[in-house]
Amino acid sequence: IQGGAQVLQSLTGGGNRYFRPPGGRFHQGVLAQLQGLGGSAVHWSVNGADVGLKPEAISDRIEHLLRKIQAGDIELLHNAPVGTLEMIPRLVQGLHQKGLRCVTVETLLSADATASSLVTR
Repeated sequence: IQGGAQVLQSLTGGGNRYFRPPGGRFHQGVLAQLQGLGGSAVHWSVNGADVGLKPEAISDRIEHLLRKIQAGDIELLHNAPVGTLEMIPRLVQGLHQKGLRCVTVETLLSADATASSLVTR
């Protein structure tokens, strides 16, 4: 965690207060380290299920997510799987058509008490 924080600091000049535990699993030692760095663990409310997604299933996955996602949700997507980058523009467009918009975790947590339940401090 600390190594990742140092890399982000060196690349962006700023820090990151939020950490998504891999697989949503963590223990008290992880929380203690996050707290020592001034951070919090943030969880997701909707899993994009993009890992292992076949190209021919992308449209169906987008439709499923657009039916499921509601205001205040945190969507889990990964940065490496095939199809994820293709999904994002279409997913964002569909969210806008539903009257939703994408915001940072910081913005979401400051505006939505329900989303705050997704943070472990």
